[in-house]
Amino acid sequence: MRIPHVFLPLLLMGVCAASITTDRAFSVATRKPEDSLRILERDGSAVLLVTSPSGIGGATIKFRDGSCPSSVAVSLRYREGEPFRYLEGFIVRAGKQQEFSIPCARRRSSAEPMEVVLPEVILRAKPPSLELEWIDAYRQ
Repeated sequence: MRIPHVFLPLLLMGVCAASITTDRAFSVATRKPEDSLRILERDGSAVLLVTSPSGIGGATIKFRDGSCPSSVAVSLRYREGEPFRYLEGFIVRAGKQQEFSIPCARRRSSAEPMEVVLPEVILRAKPPSLELEWIDAYRQ
């Protein structure tokens, strides 16, 4: 079966597109299609459960209707039961003027995902979106 040339770019765009998740209060797009980010909400706070098989990635979280939570923790793992062991870098951007590099020289031996709590100063301004970048020293 031959695929017309006009459909080939569309097919490739679908294969290369990053993972996009939409929820009632959030919209999430990861940079790499193999990465995923799940948002768990609890009493005005959120845990962003990041699964990044390569250990290097990024995501954009857009909040709808000013729904930025008052507290956000980012939990990082390669896959279920295999957390990042040593976080080399973690950057958060809230708007064009606010960029925070969170100190991350932490080693872990636990089976629980590594967790980074975002600074309150970022969330207090109720940004419309957050951009996250992460890199694990022992990336796959």
